[in-house]
Amino acid sequence: MREAIATIAGVATLARAQGVGPKALRDLLPALRSTCLAAPATVAAALIPACDVVALSTGLDTEARAALDALVECTRRTTDEVISAIDAADQKGLGARTRIALQAACDRAVEDLARVRYAIELLQRASTGEPLPVALDDLLRELDGGELGGAPVELTLLGELEDAIAVHPRIGIAVLLGALARTRALAGGSTFVAEARADGGCISLVFRRRASGDPDTPTVRVAVPEPMPFDDLVLRLAAATLAAPLTADGRTVRLDLLRA
Repeated sequence: MREAIATIAGVATLARAQGVGPKALRDLLPALRSTCLAAPATVAAALIPACDVVALSTGLDTEARAALDALVECTRRTTDEVISAIDAADQKGLGARTRIALQAACDRAVEDLARVRYAIELLQRASTGEPLPVALDDLLRELDGGELGGAPVELTLLGELEDAIAVHPRIGIAVLLGALARTRALAGGSTFVAEARADGGCISLVFRRRASGDPDTPTVRVAVPEPMPFDDLVLRLAAATLAAPLTADGRTVRLDLLRA
């Protein structure tokens, strides 16, 4: 997937460059077409083993299959757009319009496939990750999401954050980021609260929009990725491998994380 993304990004860069002529760009199109045609099968091959293991460990067989199908379909859809732009360039020549269309299709594909690759890596880690004792406060302060792009938000941390939870750190960070992204999709806005409460063997963490009575000094600034069609499925599977059910209630999202 990294090679596919690099190939598509390279064509987008050259299509944007004024010094690259039509012939040089046209010579790249056969390899670009081959890359796009192969991408859905590459995604399926990378995901099937991980989804099988996650389904077995969580019992979420239907959800694992749905996540696989959604990620392959997203890959197929975005690479089909690039192939359509290649077809137009072959039929009409690489004039200004077809060149701009090719560049735009490649730019969109790079963004979408980067999110697909992130989901693949998350599910692969979730299928093999061993839990470790990690302070919830430390995980929340590691939230970033900048590599995925998205909208900047401010997150205030409240409650009992010092207790350790049992997670694979990379999976835990990804699940927390996904829960925040889902909260933003439900509640809107750009200021949020993560409030933790001890509840027996769990730490209950609730994400919600910041209210007027909450502290107004943000503790963490996070880039929250824009939603993709497969996000909820991938997030639910990853959370389930942490034995951390994720529930949405109105405009809040709750995670029950196991204490270490």
